[in-house]
Amino acid sequence: MGRYRIYLVSAVGILALVGMAMFLMNTIRYYPFVQVIFPDQSELIFIDLPWGDQKKCFEANQNISASIEKNCSLCKLVSRCDKQLAPSLQPVLTDKASHDYVVQSGSLRIVVKAGNAAKESCVVMAQQITLVKKQAARCVFPVL
Repeated sequence: MGRYRIYLVSAVGILALVGMAMFLMNTIRYYPFVQVIFPDQSELIFIDLPWGDQKKCFEANQNISASIEKNCSLCKLVSRCDKQLAPSLQPVLTDKASHDYVVQSGSLRIVVKAGNAAKESCVVMAQQITLVKKQAARCVFPVL
């Protein structure tokens, strides 16, 4: 009888571990993050809603990175899939007040850090996305 209890307890423990592992695998989310630093030190940060699949996250980043690399060979790119967004970027993705100009287009957010040109850059980017991609975009002004 004691031997069967050990087997039963072991089986229940293994099932619990497998269940927990599957739960954690399904709850891991990857936030696409692409930072572009231009030669004049202005920058754009592209972030989007998280993906459940890391490979798809990297593919989304590659689409943005490839376009930037094609048009700006002197730009520095940082591309990664983060399990958690930096606290300073969380308000941007949740449409809360930000200290930067932000282009919103669907679930994509583009943080514009371009000094005195940030406002104009943000407005022009939103207009270009609307015209070229035929997707609604708007520039959200920062809370000062």
